[in-house]
Amino acid sequence: MGVFPRLADQGEPETRQWTYLRNNGEQRIVNLTVSAMRDAEGVITGYLLSLIHI
Repeated sequence: MGVFPRLADQGEPETRQWTYLRNNGEQRIVNLTVSAMRDAEGVITGYLLSLIHI
């Protein structure tokens, strides 16, 4: 996930502000939190993304 922060890969969720562009051209500022999901052995199996409109 080259675009997203690497702290999630190290076990720490990371939150940053992003600007989303809607289909109608409106911009929305959001907080995006990225967390790594791991299996029983600690291997990353995916990412959980949480968006909050601010």
